[in-house]
Amino acid sequence: MAYVCSRYPACDSYVMAHPGTLEPMGSLAGPKLRQLRYAAHREFNKLYQSGLMSKRDAYQWLAMTVQAPMAHAHIGHLGEYYCQVVIDESRKLLQERLEQQNKLKEVSGGA
Repeated sequence: MAYVCSRYPACDSYVMAHPGTLEPMGSLAGPKLRQLRYAAHREFNKLYQSGLMSKRDAYQWLAMTVQAPMAHAHIGHLGEYYCQVVIDESRKLLQERLEQQNKLKEVSGGA
């Protein structure tokens, strides 16, 4: 199920619904915003998929990063600016933590 702009296909904005429901996954988005949201999800998911933090902690970090309450901290509701912030800050945080881990390995003899 998808919700589409009333001028679709001319405006090419849509949002998918959660599987098995009529609840939209976010707000309407055109091609550029959909691409940014996809990229933001990909980078953000690495924070918990890598074991860097729990999924809950990652969403708390997201809420703080986009300055939104936890209940509204969803990439599907973000605009282009905050999607780019999530991409940049996720990459930065993951890189910093990986560098810290590598330094700890060096200090402890690589074990």
